[in-house]
Amino acid sequence: RLGWPLDQTEYLIFHPGAGSAQKTWPAPCFAQLASRITENTNYRIVYLLGPAETERFDARTLSLFNSTGQVLPDLDILQACALISHSLAFLGHDSGPTHLAAALSIRTLAIFGPSNSTHWQPLASTTRTICSPDQSPLCSQSVTIDTVYDALQNVLD
Repeated sequence: RLGWPLDQTEYLIFHPGAGSAQKTWPAPCFAQLASRITENTNYRIVYLLGPAETERFDARTLSLFNSTGQVLPDLDILQACALISHSLAFLGHDSGPTHLAAALSIRTLAIFGPSNSTHWQPLASTTRTICSPDQSPLCSQSVTIDTVYDALQNVLD
């Protein structure tokens, strides 16, 4: 289903969804970050989307994701676990898939806002969190692409 062997390609998983839109980093930021990563590395980007994300994102956003990586919608939990367990790193929010990646000991970067990362972050040593210092209800929206790119590079080192 991926179109390439999992064990022969280094890929990063981006999960741009969360339980509420307030917890999410803007979708175009994910696509811009994906472009930057693929331009500067040999990594591929896989977008993991569940039913909530395929409903929430319009055709334009899905097209943007498809132009910067491979979109895999509606995997079941076993397929998602297999995909995540073979990835180099996972980028997400305060969400179930982010906690799953951390539980699988995958290097995980979680963008938090407005929930408190101190209370809700995955507890794995492979996890890092970032949020705008203001902790406003839309703090994840003010996190820059540069900040996430640098944090992801640190997670991968």
